Amino acid sequence: MILYHFTDCLDTGTILTEGLKPGNNGNKQASLSLPPIDVVWLTTGGLECWAIKAPLAMIELVIPSRDRKLVHWGKWVRRHRPEIVECLMNCDCGVDHRPSLKEHYCYFGVIPPSAFRMVYRAKVNSGVVEYEPDFTVLDGGATHGRPNRVGWRHEHV
Repeated sequence: MILYHFTDCLDTGTILTEGLKPGNNGNKQASLSLPPIDVVWLTTGGLECWAIKAPLAMIELVIPSRDRKLVHWGKWVRRHRPEIVECLMNCDCGVDHRPSLKEHYCYFGVIPPSAFRMVYRAKVNSGVVEYEPDFTVLDGGATHGRPNRVGWRHEHV
């Protein structure tokens, strides 16, 4: 399964050598995180709806869908914290939270760098964030084939 992780912490080098670890990993937005806490947040879609600003990097990775540490967030939150689903569905913030319930996953463990397929760096042009492949980060470029989202864009307001 191809998933994406957004981060501002890539320049520390720790992620690239030790993998993605549960917890905030220095995330300045950790106080905005929804439960469960101490997981690695992943998505099949775009930026998390709770992101305040566009992250500096996006990591494309491959995790087998049968991996028991990989949990669909929508199913988890409906089972363990249904009041959060109710709040999201009745929220008047103007954001459609339904994609979050479908696209987001939690990983209860460390994701090793060997799972990384490609690293993308953010470039902001006129309020539009574009993620372009950074072939210098991973040894030999993509580890599992061609990148899936070359020039991926996010309209940032």
